[in-house]
Amino acid sequence: KGKVVRQARPYGDGKPYDSGIDINGETDDGSLVAVRMFYVQPLLDVMSKEVVEAGDPVGIHRTLTGRYPGIITHVHLEIRVAGTVVDPTSYFF
Repeated sequence: KGKVVRQARPYGDGKPYDSGIDINGETDDGSLVAVRMFYVQPLLDVMSKEVVEAGDPVGIHRTLTGRYPGIITHVHLEIRVAGTVVDPTSYFF
C-alpha cells in the first residue's frame, strides 16, 4: 500500500502526455519505496484519496504520438527501494 504524493509532470510543458503519478510506501521490512509512473493520466478518485492498495487502478495510459510520432504507447514505471532503482518485474510476476 502507498500514499499518492503528487501528480507528476515529467516534461513540464503541460501537454496531454505530460502527466504521471508518484506514490510512496514501505516494504514489509520498513524500507522506503517510491513509485513513479509517467505517461499516465491519474484517475480523479486516486488524486482525491491518499492511500492506494496493490491492484487499485491509478491511471490510464496516455498517447505519446503528439511528442514522438510513431512511438508505441507505453507507461514509464520506476520503482526505487531505499533510493535504489529496482527491476519492477518482480512486482508483477
